[in-house]
Amino acid sequence: MLKRRGTVCFFTKEDRVLLFLLQYPNGKKIWNGLGGFVEDGETLQEGLAREIEEEIKIIVDKTRLVEKTVRHYPEVELHVFIYDGWDLEPKPIDPTILEWRWFEKSSLPFDQMHQDNQSWLPKILKKTERKCFKSS
Repeated sequence: MLKRRGTVCFFTKEDRVLLFLLQYPNGKKIWNGLGGFVEDGETLQEGLAREIEEEIKIIVDKTRLVEKTVRHYPEVELHVFIYDGWDLEPKPIDPTILEWRWFEKSSLPFDQMHQDNQSWLPKILKKTERKCFKSS
């Protein structure tokens, strides 16, 4: 049986990450990025862009969706993306989005996120940090 392809995007700006408090069908409330399942005939970026538009009514530039890792779970192959330099204010229209908030990359609410996020999310966020060097 083929696994479903899923996507999630973490929006970043400088040293911050935009997270959304999502209400899951089982009643759990989890801070996460946005995403969902990819439909037949869609690329990963097309599916993710569609999900983002459906959830927060913003059309994203698909070329700025950068895949960082793939997480393998029993029923889904989850492709994790970063959209760096996000500067738009979300307008959640999906009723499962309870709130949104910017968090410092160094103080993410891992106790209120998916259990394994702490093992991989800091690594991919660190790769998006820009380093500035002073020329002499």
